[in-house]
Amino acid sequence: ASVIKALSEKDDVGVSPRLYGSLQTLMKHHPLLDQVLYELLVADPQAIVVLMRGSRQQAHWFQRFQLRLYDYISTRHQQQQQHQQHLLMERNASGTDSHLTAQEDLDRLLQRLRWIDALPHRQYSRVVCHFDVNLDPFIFGGGVTLCDGLAGHCPVVVDAPSSIGPAHDWLRSIGFVTAGRLQSVHRIGAGIAQHVGDTDLAVDVSTVQKGPADDGSDESIDGVDVIDQTIAAYVREAVRLAKTAQQRDTALRDSLPSSIDGRPSASLTTWKETRRRVDDLIYGSTVVLAEYVRFFQRIVQ
Repeated sequence: ASVIKALSEKDDVGVSPRLYGSLQTLMKHHPLLDQVLYELLVADPQAIVVLMRGSRQQAHWFQRFQLRLYDYISTRHQQQQQHQQHLLMERNASGTDSHLTAQEDLDRLLQRLRWIDALPHRQYSRVVCHFDVNLDPFIFGGGVTLCDGLAGHCPVVVDAPSSIGPAHDWLRSIGFVTAGRLQSVHRIGAGIAQHVGDTDLAVDVSTVQKGPADDGSDESIDGVDVIDQTIAAYVREAVRLAKTAQQRDTALRDSLPSSIDGRPSASLTTWKETRRRVDDLIYGSTVVLAEYVRFFQRIVQ
């Protein structure tokens, strides 16, 4: 409960954060994710990114990952500051609109990265249930973590006014964003997104159309351009999903005793049934299994 409270605290002006979670093993955090996390923090000033420290046995991995991530963010932040200063010089302007120094601005950016220890599954599930969106890492993607949030494990309980009656609860699925084209072997997240078929819950950015942030170049171009375009789409969709989730939950609490996403208030029995059906949909698919078979066949050959 103390972890959730700390993550959900409003800022100095009373604005609630948007929680982006990636509670994956440390070894899955490829350097490309450093770029994603930096650009996400810049794109959404309300973003809090929640990451796992790992177990005591992974302390060395954690120290190396944290140092690498902080170095990357610091370097990108410095480059951005230099770019802004260059623009000011070209315009014969001086100063900045911000009352913060460059170091204070960087410190605030880094403070929006939150680290939690490895937790027992019950506590871990409670933390996941408070996310607005899950971030599927690449080039080594997740699976169980995405399903835990998506399968409707998270009932939202809202205290109704006495004139309405007892508390009502709804099913809250935690959506995710993934990048199938950047996965190294198996694209579990992309397969789940395809089966779910709801881009307000699960998005594979490899299949979405370009947005205003893209340069309009052909998607078949290899190399850095494709990676940068994919990361830009990943960040854009993550912010969209988080905002959608936050707006949905706000509307839910403001419209008692209505429903969320067309689903009426659900009893525990209904919740368990929904969880079973979604689990069957996700875990019953043979698409990923077939992809594994093809991968091992190529190795053997």
